[in-house]
Amino acid sequence: MLAFIHGQVSEITEEFIVLEVADIGYKIFMGLSDLGSLEIGQRIKVHTEMVVREDDISLFGFLKVLDRTLFNRLRSVSGIGTRTASAILGLIDGRELIQVVIDENSAFLTQVPGIGKKTAARLIVELRDRFIKEYGEQYQAGLSPTTPTDPKFNEIRSALSNMGYNRREIDEILQQIDPELALEDMLKQAFRLMAR
Repeated sequence: MLAFIHGQVSEITEEFIVLEVADIGYKIFMGLSDLGSLEIGQRIKVHTEMVVREDDISLFGFLKVLDRTLFNRLRSVSGIGTRTASAILGLIDGRELIQVVIDENSAFLTQVPGIGKKTAARLIVELRDRFIKEYGEQYQAGLSPTTPTDPKFNEIRSALSNMGYNRREIDEILQQIDPELALEDMLKQAFRLMAR
């Protein structure tokens, strides 16, 4: 199996990249956050997971090893497939996911398309103890990220991503926005901060 691939990004879509290595293009599915941080021509290392089904072989890629590990943990949960696992990690990074699960923050998880209350509850039940055992010393209950759980921030994240800003830039801006403002005013504040 392929653990990682070094190559040059030759194509970026809303679901995958094509990574060119020695005149071969690898189609690698990635989450939105990773996709938003990449540029055509950029040389990167992608940590990969090959998923083999009866009728399909797909490569899923991650810029961080932790995200690949969590992708496989998520896939072990009944009702969570590869696309849903990738969508979750496209919404928040791995460290935030661990914190959300430890905090039993099912409200956040239900914001991911395809995850309802029952699936969110099952995910927490099946992964929380494992996450506490594996990562417990690094994470404390009650410290879930506040910014991503507000749907208004997701709207802003999506708008800025569509304008070509990468995830790092967007995250820095989101930390500076006043969450008490109306969505329209929050967008205006985000654009002002981006213009600096």
